[in-house]
Amino acid sequence: MGAKHPQHKRLVHPQIGELMLDCETLATAEDGQRLIILGAAPGTETYGKLQLLHVVGEQRLGEQSLHNRDADA
Repeated sequence: MGAKHPQHKRLVHPQIGELMLDCETLATAEDGQRLIILGAAPGTETYGKLQLLHVVGEQRLGEQSLHNRDADA
């Protein structure tokens, strides 16, 4: 498996806003499969936003679970 040079990707999340992510692509020579890894360095603004997104995502899931539980009752 070979690694390509690191790149940066800009994504905009509807709740968190702009994320500047480090992007690394690992590829196999034989079958052309690729693994794309996105992340942010600790201490960066994007890292903090990803931590916030983790919490926001759990809260939304909790709200959906409560809604689904009420519908089943």
